[in-house]
Amino acid sequence: MPKLKYVVLAGFSPAPVLFPLTIPHDLVGRLGHARSAGFCELSFAGNGPSVRCYGRSDSLDLDSDPASDEAAIRRRFFEET
Repeated sequence: MPKLKYVVLAGFSPAPVLFPLTIPHDLVGRLGHARSAGFCELSFAGNGPSVRCYGRSDSLDLDSDPASDEAAIRRRFFEET
């Protein structure tokens, strides 16, 4: 199960950005107004991809919003349009 960091940027449609653990949250948070941040785990077994968000970013002083962030990541990366 890959573990990544993420930041959700605010806007008309939430824009989640996933990135490696070696990059600080605040570096990615400079791309726009961050509304939540934390860690996520992705799983690709069984019934398709699943996402689990948790934790917080100390460098941005933001908590994750698991239900909202998981939905935004699924929409952005895994749902067909």
